[in-house]
Amino acid sequence: MAVDIRKRIRDLRKAKGMSAKTVSEKMGISRPFYTQLEGGTRRLSVQYLEGIAQALGTTVADLYSEDGIPALPSLIARSIAGENSPELAEKLRPYLGEDSDTAAESVHCFDKAAKSLRKLQSDDRK
Repeated sequence: MAVDIRKRIRDLRKAKGMSAKTVSEKMGISRPFYTQLEGGTRRLSVQYLEGIAQALGTTVADLYSEDGIPALPSLIARSIAGENSPELAEKLRPYLGEDSDTAAESVHCFDKAAKSLRKLQSDDRK
């Protein structure tokens, strides 16, 4: 089943309690133009999809996920970027089922390793 991206965007925006005006302001476009993008009277280019995703605090990949669960590569990228380990572990629960407690520990270890790697890379540049 194909994802109705415009419906996904609208539903996510409303779930986050954001108005079309708020999203349009974060994107730096007018509210009427944004509502045309969301409503389907304007073409959603990759540039606009990226802007909408950023304004909504998500990724384009997550917008297109079939089940509404963020894409696993996106979750891993967030960990590498320094997202809080317990929050990341909680987001991974749908993927891990019964192993989620063990995964929380693994994510914490992964997060520590990623931080160490970033420090080593930073030290190498000096």
